[in-house]
Amino acid sequence: MKKLDALLFITLVGLDQLTKWIVVMTMPLNDSITLIPSFLSLTHARNFGASWSLFQNQMPFLIGVTLVALAIFIGWYVRLKPDYTLERLGLVLMIGGTIGNFIDRIALGYVVDFIDVLIFGYDFPIFNVADIALTCGVIALLIYELKGVLDVKRH
Repeated sequence: MKKLDALLFITLVGLDQLTKWIVVMTMPLNDSITLIPSFLSLTHARNFGASWSLFQNQMPFLIGVTLVALAIFIGWYVRLKPDYTLERLGLVLMIGGTIGNFIDRIALGYVVDFIDVLIFGYDFPIFNVADIALTCGVIALLIYELKGVLDVKRH
């Protein structure tokens, strides 16, 4: 792992765990603090499932899926060429985000979520820093792949 990748990974996992710890230590469960009315709140929530609360109370399944995903992400990362690309960045973000939520699942039996956003009247599922890293990682990989497809079509 390159030094920059390791630094990003450690920062992501550390920030994810620190923010979750602060929420758990300072906010009662289900308590909410409005930051921007009708848009952004901090809400202390527990997710016993995955994204959008899928697979509720299926912890052995979620742990298994997480281990398989990590094996795929790490295997993919190890085979990358040493140059720094969006592909590498995407994988580091996805590994960091996956491990951030995995720590919660193993240590607590659920994932701590706290970022609560209302978008055009839609109450988006509450999420955390690890979820942001995962989403950004997927976007980076999609951009990398689309760029590659577009470059091939030009030649």
